[in-house]
Amino acid sequence: GFSITGDSLMVGDVKMEGDYYLTGDFTQTGNSTIFGDERVTGDVHVGEYIYHYQDEDTFIKLDENQISLTAGGDSEILISESNNDFISFSTSGEEQMRIDNSGFVGINTVDTLGNRRLFS
Repeated sequence: GFSITGDSLMVGDVKMEGDYYLTGDFTQTGNSTIFGDERVTGDVHVGEYIYHYQDEDTFIKLDENQISLTAGGDSEILISESNNDFISFSTSGEEQMRIDNSGFVGINTVDTLGNRRLFS
């Protein structure tokens, strides 16, 4: 393994094998492939996507005021802090449940109007 301490800048594609430790500011432009453990002390800033290795249809997407989790090409979880804040859960790409910014829950509907209560 190796470690980087202090500020560093990498431009281009990077391939690393073994354990990897980073302390300090790090800026990279290009693609990274890391085989082994990666440990970062500090903040990590990413662009729009975080992909599961060798599984291009499973990823986390970061949009402005919104985070989505897609697995197997189907959007499964959406957290939105837009005009109508909500969290939605889907299966096979179809929304199954939504929790709105008032705490109301809609199951099998995006309609969360009214005071629904869940009991076990």
